[in-house]
Amino acid sequence: MREPESKNDERMKRTGKAFTLVELLVVIAIIAILAAMLLPVLNRAKSAADSAGCRSNLRQLTLGLSMYVQQEGVYPPSLFWGLQSPLRPFLGAPYPEANYAYKNGVISSYLGPRQSVYACPGYNHARGAFTPGLGFGSYGYNAHGGAYPGNPLHGLGTVYAEPGEQLGPWTGPKRETQVVSPSDMIALGDAVLFQINSIPCASFSLSFGFGNPLYTEIMLGQPADDLVVHAYRLRHGAKWNIGFCDGHVENLNPKNLFDYSKDSIARRWNIDHEPYNAGWNPNQPP
Repeated sequence: MREPESKNDERMKRTGKAFTLVELLVVIAIIAILAAMLLPVLNRAKSAADSAGCRSNLRQLTLGLSMYVQQEGVYPPSLFWGLQSPLRPFLGAPYPEANYAYKNGVISSYLGPRQSVYACPGYNHARGAFTPGLGFGSYGYNAHGGAYPGNPLHGLGTVYAEPGEQLGPWTGPKRETQVVSPSDMIALGDAVLFQINSIPCASFSLSFGFGNPLYTEIMLGQPADDLVVHAYRLRHGAKWNIGFCDGHVENLNPKNLFDYSKDSIARRWNIDHEPYNAGWNPNQPP
């Protein structure tokens, strides 16, 4: 007859079924490795989804721009994203309300992102500012063109004329027929970013003279401000969505957008499809 097992034998059997410390550490290490492999993939998928949403926004904006031009016969003026944005009747959507408190000249107190055709999802992830009265938002207008060292006569927008003022080159609106190559003329897109009070803000104009070293820093992926670098990474992985006058949208890396030393890139900024890039050196900004 078999003798009953001792208490020590029973304890050994119970403990023999548990994980050892080494086995547990191996499992944790495997989970950590898998997480490290999956997180970048998930981040890229999220960025791709944001970029797709942004391109959809730009497609609607360029269509609204085309309808405006067909109705008015000219392109909107430079103050394109203010409270009186001329595209609202064609888009059926209001400009987002401010998502930051603004008091006594200081932007602060984040109130959350805004969902709108005017709001890039990537810009929202970067906690970018929407301040309608100041023109900050997701997208910029090719108001000034790309003539070096800077001449707004070649962009789509103009400044508003004062009442009774005679229209001239600076105040006369640009007609649709002045755009030589609509399929290769930048109309609007992801705005150039800067910061105010440690908050990412967007320029209402895509270019204000390519003599500014900022464009070279962006092209090389080396903006001087770490906050802006982070914001660009959150917005489409530092790529740019750009809408053209004919309504199509392209996803470009900064060099294919701002390397103004190349004629094929410089032409895309100007209504007459001329480069105007003599003397511009991307490695030695003025």
